[in-house]
Amino acid sequence: MRKTADQRRADVVRAALKEFSRFGLYGTSTDTIARAVGVSQPYLFRLYPTKRDIFIAAGHHCFQRTYEAFRIAAQGLDGHEALDAMRQAYQQFAEDRELLLMQMQLYVAASSDEEIRREVIQWWHELWALLGRLTGVPESVITEFMSCGMLINVLVALDATDDHLGWDMLVAVPEHHTSAA
Repeated sequence: MRKTADQRRADVVRAALKEFSRFGLYGTSTDTIARAVGVSQPYLFRLYPTKRDIFIAAGHHCFQRTYEAFRIAAQGLDGHEALDAMRQAYQQFAEDRELLLMQMQLYVAASSDEEIRREVIQWWHELWALLGRLTGVPESVITEFMSCGMLINVLVALDATDDHLGWDMLVAVPEHHTSAA
């Protein structure tokens, strides 16, 4: 059965996420993505006019998966309980690595590309707002949560999660959260 253009775009995003997360925007070839999906490069560029468009689509997908994981984790919870459930969901991303590495690639690309920077800032603001809506915790607590998330991303990029001092503390439920109940 022949796939629709939307199904092919979804295939491209999945293949692109895998490649971009490891090699970044400039180290990934569109030929590799086209071959992984089983389409020609001309067809790939009919789906997405530029490599940057593919990168942005993969980045958008990356953030959407994060939003969805946090929504599911926080369902029926609020405050620190919701935040702790989201922390555990984020730990699962650390085991997979792909999404967290893609985030790191997005931040690097955003540092030198205005269009990517605008998109990543928008997604970052949406993530921040989502955390506030789902938990209702003060911004200082969200800042701490996001800071830990960035440190987790760095440790995942370095592949230093298992033997790094403090890793257990990053992914564990903070003691003050459990004792406050």
